[in-house]
Amino acid sequence: MRLSHALVVARMLLAFFGRRVLSVGALRLRSVRFAALGTAVVLLVSLTAVARQFLLPYSADREVWDLLFATSTVSLVLWVMVAFIFVKVLFLSSDGVLELTYQLPLTNKERSVAFLLFEAAITLGVALATAVPVMTSAVLLMGPSAVGQILTSMLAPIGVAYLALSLCHVVATRLLSAMRTRPVADLLALLGIFALIVAYAGQMTDLMWHMTDPAASGALVWPTAIAWFAQRAGLGAAMAAVVVVCAVLLVVIVHVMPSRHLRTAKYLDIRLPRRVAAHLTPYDWCLLRSQHTFIGTVVGVALFGYLLAATDLNPLWSLCTLTIGGLYLFSATAPLRELTGQRQPAWRIYLLSLRPQVLLIGAVGVPALLLTAAFGRAEGTVVVVLSALISAALTTCLGIIVPSEKDNPLAAFVALATAAVVLTLIALGLGMLQLPVPAGLLGATALFVVYAIEGIRQDEKRRRNEEGNAGHQLRRRGNTADARRRRALPAVPHVLGG
Repeated sequence: MRLSHALVVARMLLAFFGRRVLSVGALRLRSVRFAALGTAVVLLVSLTAVARQFLLPYSADREVWDLLFATSTVSLVLWVMVAFIFVKVLFLSSDGVLELTYQLPLTNKERSVAFLLFEAAITLGVALATAVPVMTSAVLLMGPSAVGQILTSMLAPIGVAYLALSLCHVVATRLLSAMRTRPVADLLALLGIFALIVAYAGQMTDLMWHMTDPAASGALVWPTAIAWFAQRAGLGAAMAAVVVVCAVLLVVIVHVMPSRHLRTAKYLDIRLPRRVAAHLTPYDWCLLRSQHTFIGTVVGVALFGYLLAATDLNPLWSLCTLTIGGLYLFSATAPLRELTGQRQPAWRIYLLSLRPQVLLIGAVGVPALLLTAAFGRAEGTVVVVLSALISAALTTCLGIIVPSEKDNPLAAFVALATAAVVLTLIALGLGMLQLPVPAGLLGATALFVVYAIEGIRQDEKRRRNEEGNAGHQLRRRGNTADARRRRALPAVPHVLGG
C-alpha cells in the first residue's frame, strides 16, 4: 500500500468534488458562494460572541473552566459519532464517484485509504465546527494558557474518537463481508455504529454527574482520559502518547480495511401490487427503488426503535430520515426531462419530485403512528409530521439548488450544511427579536421552494438553449459540407438500403 498514491487520489477527489459542486446549481454563481460563506462566518461570529458573553463572568475561575472543558470533551465525542454516521450515510452510495478511480493505477487498498482520508476530513470538519465558539472564547478570555486544554480536551479527543470509530467500522465490515453479507455489510456495520451512539448517549448523564460530584473530584472519566493524563504527566507526554495511539490505530485500520468495490446496481428491485404500481410515476419509482432511500429507511427504522424504547421524544421524529433520497432525486431524474415531449412547467417538476417523498412518509408513517399510539407516545404528532413534510420539501429544494451529479456525496453535504447554517441563523435572529420561530422557519422554507422552482426553470431554459445551439450547429455544418461536396458518398446508398 503506497500512502503517497492514496494522498494523491484524496486530493483528486477533493478537487473533483469541489469543481463539480461549484459548477452546477446555484453555487456556480460567485455571488451565491460569497453569500453562503458570509452567512457561515456570521453564524460562527455570533455563536462565539454569545459564548464569550456567557463565560465572561467566569474568566478567572479555573474550576469552572476545567469543568467546562471536561463536559465539552464528553459532548464532542458524541458529536464525532453523529458526524461519523452522517458522513458514512452520505458516502455509502458513492459508486458514481468511485468509478472515476478505476482508470488509475491503484490497488483497492489505496482506493479505500483515499476515501477514508476524504471522509475523515469532512467528519473532523463537522466536529470541529461545533467546538469553534468555545475554543475561540477560551483563547479570548484565558489567553495562551487555554491552548494546552484545547489540545487535550477538544482536538486530541476528536482525532482519537474518530480513529476508534473507524476501526470499529472497518472491523465490523470485514467480519460481515467474511460472513457472505458483502452487499449489506456497510449498512449493517453502520447500524452497529448507531448502536454505539445509543449506548454512549445513554451514559452521558452518568458521566456528567460523575464530573460534577465533589466526592469524585480528580477521578478518571474515560472520555477525558487525555486531559487527566496531561494533568499528571504534563502536556508533552500526553501529546506524545496521543500521537503513538493515533499511529497505531491508523496502521491497524489500513491493515484491516476491506477493499472498495462497485455494487452491481444503484436501484433495488422492488415490486408492488399492480393496482398500486399503476398509479406511480417514473419519479416515484426512481425514489422508491433508490439505494439512498433504502439506507435512509433502515436508519429511520433503527432510530424509531431507539426513540420508542429509550427516550421521551415522539418516535415519529425518525420520519425525517426518510427524506434523504430527495437530495439525489433531481439529478437522477434528469434523463426523464431530456426525453422528447416531456417538457413540463417548473412547478410541476417540483411537485413530481416532492410527491414520492410524501408517499414514502405516508407509507412508513401510518404503521409507525399506530405503534406510537399503542405505546401512548403520540403527543405532538401533528408538529412532528409537519416537520417531516417540511424536511421533504427542503431536501427536494436542496437537491435542485445543489444537484448531486454521479451521486456526489459532497454536494449533498454542502447543501445540508448550507441549509443548516441559514436556518440556524434565522432561528437565532428570530429568538433575539422575540418573534415566533416556527413561523419564521416556515417562511424560510417557502423561500427555499420558490428559489428551487426558479432553479428548475433556469435549468430547463439552459438545457433547451444548449440543445437548440447544438442542433443549429449540426445543421449549419451539414449544409456547408453538402455545398462543398464534389461527388456522392458511396457508403450512403448502402447504409440506406438503396
